[in-house]
Amino acid sequence: MFTERFNALLSEVCHTTTGEFSKITKYDRSYVSHLRNGDRTPKPDRSSAERLSRAVYLCAAEKDALDALCERVGTTRDAGDNAICAAVGAWLFDAHGAGKKRRESNYTAGERRRRSSFGSRLALVMELADISGLRLARSLNVDASLIAKYRSGLRVPRVNHPLIRDIGTALAARIYALDRIAALSQLIGVPQAELSDESVGAKRLEAWLRDYSAVDTSLIEGFLEGMDAFSPDTQLPLLSPDEAVDEQTLLDDAGSYDGIRGLQRAVLRFLGSAVKNKQKELLLYSDQSIDWMVGDREYAVRWMSLMSAYVRGGGRIRIIHNVDRGLEEMFEAIRNWLPLYLSGGIESWYCQRHGGERFSHTLFLAPDSACVFGTYAAGKEQRARYRYAAEKEELSYYRAFFDDLLAECRPLFTLSLDGSTPKLPAVMNDSCVHVVVRSLSLGTMPESLLRRMLARAALPQKTEQKILSAWASRHELIRQTLEDGEIHECIALPDEKALAEGEVAVDTVYAALRYTPEEFGEHIRSAVALSERKPNYRLYPLREPPFKCIKLVISGHMALIVSISGRPITFTTTYPTMCRAFVDFAGRLEEQYDVDRLSLKEELKQKYYGGLPDGELPTDDNPARRDRNEN
Repeated sequence: MFTERFNALLSEVCHTTTGEFSKITKYDRSYVSHLRNGDRTPKPDRSSAERLSRAVYLCAAEKDALDALCERVGTTRDAGDNAICAAVGAWLFDAHGAGKKRRESNYTAGERRRRSSFGSRLALVMELADISGLRLARSLNVDASLIAKYRSGLRVPRVNHPLIRDIGTALAARIYALDRIAALSQLIGVPQAELSDESVGAKRLEAWLRDYSAVDTSLIEGFLEGMDAFSPDTQLPLLSPDEAVDEQTLLDDAGSYDGIRGLQRAVLRFLGSAVKNKQKELLLYSDQSIDWMVGDREYAVRWMSLMSAYVRGGGRIRIIHNVDRGLEEMFEAIRNWLPLYLSGGIESWYCQRHGGERFSHTLFLAPDSACVFGTYAAGKEQRARYRYAAEKEELSYYRAFFDDLLAECRPLFTLSLDGSTPKLPAVMNDSCVHVVVRSLSLGTMPESLLRRMLARAALPQKTEQKILSAWASRHELIRQTLEDGEIHECIALPDEKALAEGEVAVDTVYAALRYTPEEFGEHIRSAVALSERKPNYRLYPLREPPFKCIKLVISGHMALIVSISGRPITFTTTYPTMCRAFVDFAGRLEEQYDVDRLSLKEELKQKYYGGLPDGELPTDDNPARRDRNEN
């Protein structure tokens, strides 16, 4: 159905050719040919479908055919650019007839996941509420152009912006008036029984609208490049505890501190005392701006020096991150804290509740000795007053506060330092898994090839057994995942010189195992054969490696960042917004390097197969029996 409709729009509406469409829209000509021939069909719940719909719209505008396009897809010119593009997408991917308006029963899980941006979520719920941008803007007393910019993604509100609450309330009122509660339940993933009251429904809708990942790829790339460049052996320019905080500050007995300078002094006293007295545990939470900590470089060095000295002395820190800051600030904080994370002395958490907009809070607590606590009108930290308490009764009082908040938290980051990637089974247990790596995954390598490579390398038996055990577990994980889900593997294709000089490494942290050109050809042929047997296994050949020292294993509910050089380190996060941001990053890589299977096989065959015969490797799923057959 898609192929016929796409051809109809190009030929009958836009009166254009494949080449002309490619020139107008900047799409690769071969990709457009695949679409027109039926060799490729974009998934309707992916951003590639949205891009294609917009390309058709641009082509129609260029060919002065917008009226004809609107008539064909069942909309009008005055609906606006974004609404027309949405109608084009609905018509292209609707198998039940042109021009049908999607009703609430048509909101599938795939459509709900099609994009995690605020604009896409707003567009979906406005459609459910059957309300125009102009009407919504009037009810909110804002300019209609602001709503249009939100829907199109040209502007994105802060995740804690009060206007999102007003939007949720207004849209919920419409949805309840239209008796579309069941559709709302399906759209936002909340049981219908919990939405019986409109005020509750408005709050749940508001939370869903806030829970988005409005992050551009450059932000994700910047964070990952920082992780890629980080070395555990890097020595930070830290101060000694005596240099970081002077004796006068440590002996201060003030009960309160005013403003930013006061907070800084209170925290230096707090941390310095914790280091000096060898406190066992620190509990940290703050939802105020972190400018007080990072805005002053000299102070930031003092802060980091004391934190580092504390964890080096055996202390443990529990920190609850404020996820309402947005990913940019979160990523920056994580990068700054990497050396402390690697010490193993930090537990990092995030609260599942959303913060408010009226007050900000800071709570730094050493349960046995001291506490810094402050609350004030949001944005007025220059006039804030922070208490410094040391009485046992008050410390117990604030400890109860922290424990109540911690009870509603989940780990933000966990860390493994042995290279075992203990969370790999969990991340692979998803409907779609994305892998971004310099080379092919160990689990797709034929076991017989791995054993030959190990024999050639003459590694210690213990190391060899670790690699074989890792292969067996990953091979089985891939098999299980492909039973019901998908694996998208982005690999960097090595050049001939790197292969010839033995510079292409096998996907293992246990030894520096390198391919010969023939061995790499055998492995990649095995991966291609797997993609032919299992259409839900997709290979995306990258022209250059996105990272040198890390690989990513990502799903919608978990992301692993794995160090693949030097000290084995695995970071794991289950924070939904961060996971969706990683998935979006992988999805854009896949869109950029997507080619059809036949073209991929031909490209890899010519470049890597060498003297190997053209044909699939054995398909026997039992590795031991397959080895016996080959021997």
